[in-house]
Parts: sequence; C-alpha cells; structure tokens
Amino acid sequence: MFEYRLQKHIIGAVLILRPLLCQQPGWEELRNCAQALQQQRRYEEAEGSYRKALELAMSFGERDRRVGISLAELAEIRQIREATAEAESLFIRAASILKSVPAERRNYAACLHNLAVLYHGQAKYRQALGVYLEVLPVSRQLFRPDDPNMAQTLLTVAQLYSITGRYQQAEQSFLEGLRIADRSGSQEHELLAANSRKNLGTLYRYLGRHREAEAVFRKAIATQEQWLGANHTDVADSKAGLAAVYIANQQFGRAERLLTRVLQIYEQADPGQYVRQAFALNDLAILYQQRQRPAEAEALFHKALLMLEKRPSHEDAWIGAVLANFGAFLDRTGRHVQAEALYQRSLITLERAIGPNHVQIAVILNDLAECYRLQRRYAEAEPLYLRAIAIAEAALSKNDPRLGRYQRSYAKLLRRTRRKAEARHFEELASRARGQETMNTLTVDVLDLHRGK
Repeated sequence: MFEYRLQKHIIGAVLILRPLLCQQPGWEELRNCAQALQQQRRYEEAEGSYRKALELAMSFGERDRRVGISLAELAEIRQIREATAEAESLFIRAASILKSVPAERRNYAACLHNLAVLYHGQAKYRQALGVYLEVLPVSRQLFRPDDPNMAQTLLTVAQLYSITGRYQQAEQSFLEGLRIADRSGSQEHELLAANSRKNLGTLYRYLGRHREAEAVFRKAIATQEQWLGANHTDVADSKAGLAAVYIANQQFGRAERLLTRVLQIYEQADPGQYVRQAFALNDLAILYQQRQRPAEAEALFHKALLMLEKRPSHEDAWIGAVLANFGAFLDRTGRHVQAEALYQRSLITLERAIGPNHVQIAVILNDLAECYRLQRRYAEAEPLYLRAIAIAEAALSKNDPRLGRYQRSYAKLLRRTRRKAEARHFEELASRARGQETMNTLTVDVLDLHRGK
C-alpha cells in the first residue's frame, strides 16, 4: 500500500559505509548511514546518526530545508521507538520549515502524512483528520486526479470523517476515492477498494441505508475472496459487517450463520486475535438478546470482556464499546445498578478514544440518562440528556431519528417532573424525525475501530 515517505537517496553500499570511515562525514553521508542502519533495524545507532545529521544541518541555519528533512527523519525513528510525544514535536517543527520551501512539497506532504499516522495510532482522530486535510491539497498538486495515490489519501480521509461523525463528507470522499481505486486494476488497489467498501458499508448501515450497505459489503467480500481466499480475516471482517446489516433488518437466521462462520475464521487464523474474536462474540451477544436468548447473550458479553482484558492495554475504544453494549443489555433486563457502572466505564474509555463530542458518545449519554430516569434519579439524568441532544444537534440533521429519540427520552423526564410545556416542545421537535430509527440501539459502533484496521 502506498505511503508518503521522505525522499531518501541511499546510493550504494560503498557510499553507505563511508560515514563510518570518514572523520568528518557530510550531511548526506550521515543521512545515508542512518538510513542504512534503519533498514537493518539498528534503530538506536540510526538515531545517533540522524541526530548528528540534524546537528550539522543546524549549522546551515535554523530554517534551512536540511533542518526540516533531518527533523522529519529523526521524528520517524522516534516514532518507531515509540517516543510519540517527541516524534509529534519533531514532525510539527519539520513541517513548519518544509512548508515554506516550494521544492520540498513532497517531503512536506510525507511529514504531514507521518504525523497524521501518529495521531491515528493514538486514537487522536480529530487531530489526524485535520492533518490529512492539510495533506490533501498538496496531494492534488503532486498527483494526477486519477493517480492511485490520491485514492489512498481520499479513502483515509473518508475513514476519519466517519469516525469523527462527519458522514456526508465521509460518503463523498469514499465515493471519490473508490472511483480512482477501481480504475487501477491492481491487486493492491482492488483490496484497498474492498476494505474501503467495508467501511462505507458500515457507514450506510449506521445511517439506516441497508440496501446500499448490503450491496457494498457483498462487493467487498467478493473481491477479498478472489484475492485472499475465503478463510482470510479481512473476509471475516466484511462478513461481520454484513451480519450487522442483517441484524438491523431482523434477518436473524442469516446473521447468526454469518457470525458463527466469522468467529470460526478468527479462531483458526490466529488464536491470539482477541479483539476480533471479542467483537464477534459481542455481535453474537447482541443477536441473541434480539432473539430473546438472554442467558446466552450474557455469557458471550462476559467472555468478550475477559478476552479483551488479556490485551496489554485494554483502556481503548474496543472495550469501551463492549462495555456500553453489555450495559445496555443489563439495563434492558432491569439490572440498572450494574448497567450504570458499565455505562460510566464505557463513557470514560470512549471519550478518551474518540473524543467527547462523537455521536456515539450521545448514545451512551442517553442510555445512562435513561438508566437514571428509571431509578427516578432525575437530577442526575437531566444534564446527560441535554448533552446527548447537543452532540446530536451538532452532528446530525434536525430530522435524524437518533436526535428524535434523545428528544423523546428527555421529554419523558420533563413530564415526570411536571414540566409539561417543555415536554411538549421536545416532543414536537422529535416528531420532525422522518422514518424509523434503524440504528441498533444496543450496538455502539466505533466504525473502523469495530473491526481490525
């Protein structure tokens, strides 16, 4: 898969070794030496050479283009060595220099791309999107409109738009990127398109556009099976997405068959793939709850959580989503105190992972508020309802049925607290929602986080 990279000029084994032999190597020689060491995974030694190159570059002036390049290369090695805070600072400094040098547009784009990858890996999705949106106009200058590299950038931007709740922009970027990728004809770009169709299918399902979702999932699965075989985990990811469409359409038999197969693929492909297995169990639990099989659903939720806790760090979006789904299950079976604890853990985890204003946060806020309302804890419930409504109003249309659900829920509290005029106002607002709410209210999706990347 294409990635922006800094332009590097390793010019042969003899010249690569020269910095080791010269008493006073030049800037290019130090870079060549560092790059050779990096390729050999000798990262500590590579970092030392990059630092020497940066020190020498500074002698040409603090804003010299060579300083920008050296900062970016040092940032890359610090990123590899998981010194993310320093890497972020170095990338930002490098970008500020390279941006002012017209001849370094490609290196500037590479630097921004790597910074965005760093943010994405830390689940800082808004920051990642902001940086990619800076990369995009530079990419349009560097590449032809039909260049496959443009597809990669557009589809990454689309994915981040989805995660951050900007759905209209996400769809536009998905479709533009897919048009380019489909014309390439290479295996690499066909698989890129298939993975992006999986993400687009998730977006369509989330928006209640189930026919479109099913169509793009089926196309993704066909492409992946052609190139990867029927037992690949990427195929299972897409089949899990299609199963979620079937659950939303109450086609439970088809969904159960697919999810059983998905779990089988994950278990056979890599027994240590706990995240994928946990989410297959999560989806089966949701399905069993829908089919009035609560004992089986609860057992699967417990198993999914135990599986995720085997990860070295389990404070992430995946466990937050399972906690929210399990909390919703307990809430609907009358165990409000247990549900409250899971909702609160989920809220803390997901706010850290996807930000406090993501529309999925509104789902949890509303469900936690409902949990409080059912216990007559109205003072605690009200600010949660209002925050859920505010998030939804900022991210969704006025006619979106999810916003309508939050407004109706809040109206119930207002009636219970004898504020009838206010209740009527929110009921009137909720009545504007068109169509049925097709989102599965048990499921907290984290879009591309729902499946492996």
